[in-house]
Amino acid sequence: MPLRSALFSIHSFRSVTPVEVSHSKEAQKKSDLGLGDKIIMKKCSQYSSWTRGQLLSGVAAIMFLIPAGAIAQTTADDRETQVRSDRDVIIVTAQKREERILDVPLAITAITGIEIERRNSSSLMDLQYTVPGLSLTQNGPGQQRLQLRGITTSNGLPTVGQYLDEMPLSIDDNTQALDLRLLDIERVEVLRGPQGTLYGEGSMGGTIRYITTDPVLTRFESDAEAQVGMIADGGVAWRVNGVVNVPVIEDRVGVRLLAGYEDTGGWIDSAVTGEKDINKARILTLRGKILAQVTDNLEASILFLHQEQEQDYQNYGINRQSTALVQEINNPNYDLLNAVVRLDLGWAELMNSFGYQSAQNATRTDLSGVYVPLLPLLGFPAGFITSVGLNSTSDIEVLTDEIRLSSSPGGAFEWTVGLYGRTLDRTGVSLTVTAPGVAPFDLISATSTAESDAWAAFGELTWHTTESLTVTGGLRYFEEKRTLAAVSANFGVPASNTNEGSFDSLNPRLNISYDISLNGLVYASAAKGFRSGGFNAAAAGGPLSYDPEKLWTYEAGAKHQFFDRRLTVEGAVYYTDWDDVQSSFFNPGAALGYITNGGTVQGWGIDASLSARPTDGLTLSATYGWNNMEYKTASAEHAVGDPVDYAVRESWSGSIDYRRPVTDNVLGFARLDYQHAGPSFIINRGAGVNTRIDSRDLLNAAVGIDLGALEVSLFVTNLTDDDTPIVPGPIGLIQQDVEQTPRVIGVNTKLHF
Repeated sequence: MPLRSALFSIHSFRSVTPVEVSHSKEAQKKSDLGLGDKIIMKKCSQYSSWTRGQLLSGVAAIMFLIPAGAIAQTTADDRETQVRSDRDVIIVTAQKREERILDVPLAITAITGIEIERRNSSSLMDLQYTVPGLSLTQNGPGQQRLQLRGITTSNGLPTVGQYLDEMPLSIDDNTQALDLRLLDIERVEVLRGPQGTLYGEGSMGGTIRYITTDPVLTRFESDAEAQVGMIADGGVAWRVNGVVNVPVIEDRVGVRLLAGYEDTGGWIDSAVTGEKDINKARILTLRGKILAQVTDNLEASILFLHQEQEQDYQNYGINRQSTALVQEINNPNYDLLNAVVRLDLGWAELMNSFGYQSAQNATRTDLSGVYVPLLPLLGFPAGFITSVGLNSTSDIEVLTDEIRLSSSPGGAFEWTVGLYGRTLDRTGVSLTVTAPGVAPFDLISATSTAESDAWAAFGELTWHTTESLTVTGGLRYFEEKRTLAAVSANFGVPASNTNEGSFDSLNPRLNISYDISLNGLVYASAAKGFRSGGFNAAAAGGPLSYDPEKLWTYEAGAKHQFFDRRLTVEGAVYYTDWDDVQSSFFNPGAALGYITNGGTVQGWGIDASLSARPTDGLTLSATYGWNNMEYKTASAEHAVGDPVDYAVRESWSGSIDYRRPVTDNVLGFARLDYQHAGPSFIINRGAGVNTRIDSRDLLNAAVGIDLGALEVSLFVTNLTDDDTPIVPGPIGLIQQDVEQTPRVIGVNTKLHF
């Protein structure tokens, strides 16, 4: 009896309580469709007793070393009645079909739109530590490097996949991706661990899915938000955005339009020119989504997104001051289109997703500290050149298409099969500029054209062997042809590299799960991740190509809800084996780096999270992530025992949200969020780099009132005004900041029509 009532679940974080979800746009939509009820009813029909769960409950309790607690017993009829009357469920599509998050045997975090709004989050950077094992380093908007569970590198292709609805966002650059603004988002799903079967190459650490809100076909809606805040030692940050939903043809066609503009403010001053707050960025977001219920069985949608940014200086500085001698711009622009058609065949759903992405970026980096001291050695007179900047531009176009057939829910077997194709074309130009004198040759120059043509076939089969035991097996075959034509120069010495190669991988997944009860399960899984190889600029002085890499992750996890869904405890233990790791290397004295394979990385990790609702107005949540990923074999840039570059080994978060009526029509609320990331490292022993990135702490607070149509709140982010850590660049002379905005005190206003 005590073991059966034990807290034996520590897996995917549920970011909001059931009561909170019932007020979200997601829950309203699912409630209208009755989907939550249908999924729960199906689940309820599988349980008439707890007999089969008793033994495994005890095993799970012992496995995770969690003390037993007292939980009231209920009959199967009681549970069914309770669930039928409770529509507060989070529905996710992590396995390419709609399921309760509690029924997904994966390490998954779902952050709903209402939780994003309550945290006052504008980008993934604001949510990172609320997901166990996730952290980011960012030199400015659009200059992000993601790591999940210690899987990240300093360069090359992404190690974390990102999707917008049904469309992949990868542009084959680990440090440049769409910094999506979290406006009118239904939810963010973070799948931890390799997702090679359903999401393809690059999803080695996991996959992040941004799910936008669908148009509502039955009613007109509009929302508006305005926010302004003062940055400590800086300027004014502000943003405005609005959403309009129009049912063009009731029950058949709807349009949802979004417009947002954000000025991030600035806090870094120029020690050279005397300018203040030079690093502020201006971000424009325009998004539209059309949804058409063509027939009862046929649905089509088109999503368009335009996002552009201007930033005069990137977030490089020491103690909120920049010594850059050239203007370091950062101006990415994105246009995306995703067209999705779904046909309900009765026995299965046929889906086709077409995606188009156009991305342009223009950056400038100050290299004066690297090159100016070397110029006298080349015969340049002192003072002839006092500043050196590197201008870089890129233009990328990506076409993707996925066709997928998924069985209808129910029965002993559920399956998904599909085909995926992608073409990517990229052109890039980098060139140094000098002042006041002009060098007779290019200190650095590079012009490249790269292409990628890839396709994949995948399938996954789920077998409900008994009412409680489920076995899932998946397989994906991936093949890619990459080409590169590049001409580059280092100190005026030209070199070229014209190369092509093909890479392929077979990525399996096996998952076994056991339902302890209607509201809990345990699972074990093994999955493979894969990342393609590629080519280097010849002037970097390294190999002209590098090989693919692969990893395996072995995982055991559990999740459960207790006390009438007032307590959710979730977690996983995993072990990762990562071979032929791709990482950056710099020859001594060189400013151009290259990618090389080196070493094997292995280690254990833990994800854990908890969400509790002691009373109807009080919500408590906490997350914890830890890994000990380290090099087990030496390479040119790492020694045995070195940690993974940029990977945070330990992080945790906690939040308190309290809401209660002040009068019949006024709801008061207060919130406190704390996030912590431990130290990480950048190590390149061949170039003499061994840098520690200090730990980061963030404390946010908010208090306000909700009048229904109007909500007003006062907020403080980074309450303790914690400084962002300083990260030397790979050649040891370029100082970069890991972005963390200083303390901001402001007011936020929301209108709902």
